[in-house]
Amino acid sequence: MPTNNGPQTKLGYDTSNKHWWRLPHVFLLEDEFLAFCPHSRRRVGCETCQKGKQIKCSFSRNNLVSISRPLELLHHDFSPTRTTSISGKRYGLVIVDNYSRWTWVMFVAHKDESFSVFFKFCKIVQNEKRVCITSIRSDHGGEFENDNFQLFCEEDGMLHNFSTPRTSQWNRVVERKNISLQEMVKTMLNDNSTVKHFWAEAVNITYYLQNKIYIRPILEKAPYELWKGCKPNISYFHPFG
Repeated sequence: MPTNNGPQTKLGYDTSNKHWWRLPHVFLLEDEFLAFCPHSRRRVGCETCQKGKQIKCSFSRNNLVSISRPLELLHHDFSPTRTTSISGKRYGLVIVDNYSRWTWVMFVAHKDESFSVFFKFCKIVQNEKRVCITSIRSDHGGEFENDNFQLFCEEDGMLHNFSTPRTSQWNRVVERKNISLQEMVKTMLNDNSTVKHFWAEAVNITYYLQNKIYIRPILEKAPYELWKGCKPNISYFHPFG
């Protein structure tokens, strides 16, 4: 009769990791584990640990493009920083075109400037592409959900979609873009030992590079090619700093 030392397998209970089952999936480094259990080994790739200790479940990827042209849907959100830039800005308004993943970042000192900045931006890009913005998507922040934005969307015939609170995957396009921008900016500043007040200059370079070098999933083209209609040229790039 097998003893109850762990989960049952086809041939009985797995006794090769009995100390692992007796220590209820406590995370220990290899040296720490051997100190407690010198005649056993730490279990690697425990499926139960992965399910029990993960923060949230992964979401399935969307393998199709639901829109057909630029400016059909724009995602926007703020990228905050604790350091004021050399020009006195504290926030970066990140806007991402859903179709091409073309990205813009505009810097403001206060969040209440978001409407005036977005209003000017819409006029510029609509004149450039000669098409209207169909819809925009943001969170429920007061800088986006207000009378100015509502009236502007009604007059221009835009649909303003709001993401569900505390559910970042509903606005995942700009959320992921924010993360990639912040990671690249931190790396560039640290690599060159540059003071943090130059973060806005680093962001400008970062989103400019990403528009040219990143590949849009599914469409297999760079944002520059989808937005401009031609291949990007990166031969003139120079190191930051």
